[in-house]
Amino acid sequence: MSSPLQIYTRVFKPETLNSEPQKIFNLTNFMYCIIFIDYLQLKFNHMKHSSYILFWTPRILVIWFAAFSSLFALDVFEENRTLWDTIMALLIHLIPTAIILVSLVIAWRRELFGAIFYFALGIFYIAWAWGNFHISAYFGISGPLFIVGILFFVSWYYQRRGKKTAE
Repeated sequence: MSSPLQIYTRVFKPETLNSEPQKIFNLTNFMYCIIFIDYLQLKFNHMKHSSYILFWTPRILVIWFAAFSSLFALDVFEENRTLWDTIMALLIHLIPTAIILVSLVIAWRRELFGAIFYFALGIFYIAWAWGNFHISAYFGISGPLFIVGILFFVSWYYQRRGKKTAE
């Protein structure tokens, strides 16, 4: 079994990072991930491995997708604006991320809502942006939304089926 430091050096490849802040940022993120995984293992030790993975995968993917979509808001810093205009532009650019995270809070307990919402959001993005971007943009944005919607549906279905067999 590999130590956390060996995993860190394989995943983050510190020799490719240019500055100390990048190395420190990646190391702290890695440490937070290890702590979070240990917490989850302690908390959900009673769950079966497959239901554990099925429960957490769509939620973690939505968090990653929200982080990914928030990266597009960083382009407001490239333009010459006043501080107030920059703050307002950043908040406007982060509205989609806020919608994604608020819907995750709702979908955390109501998985069918998450299935329908994220699948519909993927369809909405394709309909809204059709013809404006290369096909890879549709796969990059809508693809994860479709996958998350399907995973929420499968998780909802198996939990519902499990409750019926327990009755």
